[in-house]
Amino acid sequence: MNIDITKLDKVESYDKLEMPIASVEKVVCIGLNYKDHAAESGLEIPSEPVVFMKTSSSLCGPYDNVELPKNSTKTDWEVELGIVIGKKAKYIKEADAYEYIAGFTIVNDVSEREFQLEREGQWAKGKCHDTFCPIGPYIVTKDDINSE
Repeated sequence: MNIDITKLDKVESYDKLEMPIASVEKVVCIGLNYKDHAAESGLEIPSEPVVFMKTSSSLCGPYDNVELPKNSTKTDWEVELGIVIGKKAKYIKEADAYEYIAGFTIVNDVSEREFQLEREGQWAKGKCHDTFCPIGPYIVTKDDINSE
């Protein structure tokens, strides 16, 4: 899906800010993506990226209520930079990656740490609960970012 942000309608007023992106196909996340985060988590720096996904049911708007899962004891959150990919990207060269970015947004990575880290299996059970991925409220285009 190609997004031409210049052709979107301007919203003059609103009662509630919703998620700024429609039809999100997938949210790909990189865990332990910097040294200080691995250290504060008491985990080794991974030899390759820790990749996890957020499910479509975890997506919600920036001011929506976050629902805690049943028996949750260690719900936590981290503010993340969301990179919005604006056109199909597969097997692209690193040098060409910036051409595929439509913009940037704020993503809240909500996690239930006991489910994620203290139980066996995948991180999904601690990362993918309904409402565990608030997005927005705005997208900033790459033209708005000073690259110098």
